Formats: sequence, structure tokens, C-alpha cells
Amino acid sequence: MAPSPIPPAQPDKHVGEVEVRHAHFSGPLPHPAILEQYEIRIPGSSERILQMTEKEGDHRRAIEALLIQKAFSEARFGQVCAVIVALAGIVGATYSSIGGHQIALEPYWADRRWSLS
Repeated sequence: MAPSPIPPAQPDKHVGEVEVRHAHFSGPLPHPAILEQYEIRIPGSSERILQMTEKEGDHRRAIEALLIQKAFSEARFGQVCAVIVALAGIVGATYSSIGGHQIALEPYWADRRWSLS
């Protein structure tokens, strides 16, 4: 079966027009045109939206500062624990060597023979 031919364009027939607009806005504040529409419908709303945005920004910065402070505190705590463990090992080894032990920290397998059986 042969494909059907495409009919020729008819210049006197108006098919229609389509206009598509797409807008993308990012950020804590709406576009100024939208903010203006809020102000027209609810007087004083644009000022309230600006105040809300400022409060949200202050809150976010306070939370970020708290998170940074907590991370610093956790790092400091880890460092203190590491120093305590290292000093405990040094003190234990010194005490064992002063006490007359030939091997300060003898491994548990030291008395066993190295064999596969």
C-alpha cells in the first residue's frame, strides 16, 4: 500500500495560534509583579511578606551557626577522648615497665607456637 500524499496547505484557512509563556522564579520572595498583586488585593501584605522573609533568613542563619558550633564541640570532644586514651596507654606502659615486667603489653598469643596444626 502506497503512503497517502500530504494535502497541500490551504492559505485561506486559519488554523489558530498558540502562545506559550513560561516563567520561573527562585528565591524567598515572589516576583515584584506578583507581590504587587498581593498588595492590591490585601493592603499591607507585601510588607508582611518582606518581614516574614527577613525573619526566615535570620532563623536559618541562627540554625546554621548552631550547627557549626555543635560540629566544633563534637570535634573537640573527640580530640579530648583521643588524648585521654593515648595518655592512659603511656601511663599503663610506664607502670608495667617500672613494675619489673619484661614485656609491658604481652599479646595473648605470645605463649602459643606458630604452627598450622
